[in-house]
Amino acid sequence: MPEPSFRPSASNSSISERLSATGSVRRRRTGHEWLDTALQVFVANDDLDVRRCILPGLSLRVERYPEELRPMVEEAVRIARTSDDYLRHRVEHQV
Repeated sequence: MPEPSFRPSASNSSISERLSATGSVRRRRTGHEWLDTALQVFVANDDLDVRRCILPGLSLRVERYPEELRPMVEEAVRIARTSDDYLRHRVEHQV
């Protein structure tokens, strides 16, 4: 029995283009939500292992955050600079 083949039609490609565009918007929004949450967890959680896991993925550029979270970025930098050797080293590569 021959295997069915799929040939994209013009309508299928426009659907996939629209899904891609929607997906990028969704990924961007989710990325910002992740950054906001990760920043809050980094500052609020005293567990050193949690902070070590979060910091590499955390943006420490103030302009990436909404106005109300910007003081928290400064607090995260302060925490990292006054913490263990790994966090002190890591934060200097990210600011």
